[in-house]
Amino acid sequence: MLSKYWPLLDLCIDTPKFQMVCARDEHFEDLADILMRVRQQPHQSWWGAENDGVGTFETKFLQYLWSHRSGWRHDNWRITFVILEDGRARGVQSIWSEKFPALRAVSSGSWLDPEHQGRGIGRMMRSAALHFVFDSLEAVEARTSSRVENAAALSLTRSLGYRENGFLRKARVDEVVVEQEFTMSRGDWFEQQREKFPVSGFDACRFMFFPELAQ
Repeated sequence: MLSKYWPLLDLCIDTPKFQMVCARDEHFEDLADILMRVRQQPHQSWWGAENDGVGTFETKFLQYLWSHRSGWRHDNWRITFVILEDGRARGVQSIWSEKFPALRAVSSGSWLDPEHQGRGIGRMMRSAALHFVFDSLEAVEARTSSRVENAAALSLTRSLGYRENGFLRKARVDEVVVEQEFTMSRGDWFEQQREKFPVSGFDACRFMFFPELAQ
């Protein structure tokens, strides 16, 4: 199996509602179908549509996902977790970092099929990602952001314990948006009683995050 040589493919976080698995090619069709159905919704930034790839929205999205593998570096990486419920993709939870060995800071973003919102999945997938960031990766800081008009996302972020950290203007394909920045320290996370989520497959890919472990 390919995971023998790319062990991230076996990385999995279990939750009571779903699994978060490292994205494989067989998940991409479901994800692209969701995005094609809902990409015109307001307040959303659909990852992959803004890339300089070739062709259609769908092909750019696939290029974006594949680039996470080809561009992997110890100090510059991105993991796309697919939210799997009953074997079907419901959305994406992504985490990424630049200069991770030095800074131990990780950023995150997510999107969920609107048909499955309002069931607690969004909160749980973000909580599971934070557990992985602070417990498995031993990060010292987690960062995220949301568009200022996306009240639901802002409320959820605050409820998780993030602290506001200013605003940032970002250029999208055909517009400039303003996002509220948030940060959470390792201490903030562990000061609160948090649910733990079983993580499997991390030992095999640990060396991909920590250069001192690479052979």
